[in-house]
Amino acid sequence: MKVACVTFAFLLLICTLSLLLCSCGDKYEKVIPKSTSDDLRVVMTIGDYEIPLDLYYYYFMNYKNQYDGGDNSYWDDIETNANKAAELEEIRASVVESIKDCAATFDLCLKYDIDPDGKSVKSAVNDVVTDYIENQFGGVEEYLENIESAYMNDSVFRYIMKYFECQTRLYQAIIEAGTIPSDDETVFNYIINGGFCHAKQILIKNDEGENPADNFAKAKEALNSVSTGIDFDTLVAKYGEDMNMITSPDGYYFTHGELIEAFEEAAFALDVGEISGIVESHLGYHIIMRCEIDPEHVVNNFDELKESYLVSKFREKVSSHAKELPVTTKPLYDELTLDYLTSYKK
Repeated sequence: MKVACVTFAFLLLICTLSLLLCSCGDKYEKVIPKSTSDDLRVVMTIGDYEIPLDLYYYYFMNYKNQYDGGDNSYWDDIETNANKAAELEEIRASVVESIKDCAATFDLCLKYDIDPDGKSVKSAVNDVVTDYIENQFGGVEEYLENIESAYMNDSVFRYIMKYFECQTRLYQAIIEAGTIPSDDETVFNYIINGGFCHAKQILIKNDEGENPADNFAKAKEALNSVSTGIDFDTLVAKYGEDMNMITSPDGYYFTHGELIEAFEEAAFALDVGEISGIVESHLGYHIIMRCEIDPEHVVNNFDELKESYLVSKFREKVSSHAKELPVTTKPLYDELTLDYLTSYKK
């Protein structure tokens, strides 16, 4: 159930691979088509960074797909459906938040003597492109087809890879500088004194082709069973569709910014032993029970939990800087209707 901040499974895989590669130059950069003049039209500025249409389009389409699963007919009644109109505004806000995160990362890199446009970062990005062309997809055409399926062109792909590379280097630089308190005693106390949450859930998923109303009714039935005093674990086994709860019945240990936002906010808002109502996310419907933090579990899994702590504190630092960056939209932004964006690359 874990969801990285503004990152998708396809790109998380690439991010991991990018850390394993060594420099091999810009073998394909000059032969792959780049963004067109239309793609490069500026949608907004964030701080000192101009945001082109193709980058905005990439984020918008991926967030949109979290709501509609790629089915544009989902939005047919948006003019009369207030909920869907609100969802569209959520998508737009998420796009800006993600792009601000990129800008904040690049901006902070400069403060730690990391040049986002320097030779070292560019070389690492070129390595990723070369690996994907030669080893993952088997050629330039296949590479372009695959990144297009994720709403990217080569320029956007390289931008996202630059962002991942800079995130990795910035994280390492901040840890090495001691900006985040990281001694074991500080981290242990943070974990057991409310910085982490331990929770279990009953998840009713809205899988493709299913009726959300039917799934909500099932979630309501499960919640009613909870209120009768039936053991929560028994109900997880009966109703739950979260495979992690089956393979790891002790549930989740997590800190801020690590899981789906709706789940995380609801879990942290509970007292130990308290059970939530029905919490909706893009996955479906969650019923959450907050559990005690087990010190023995913390000791046995300390390295993993410490890494989660460090990543969370790093994300807080980047997010805090992102909030300081001013956003100025350009006239083009007002033209970016749902119809415009969904038909842009067709």
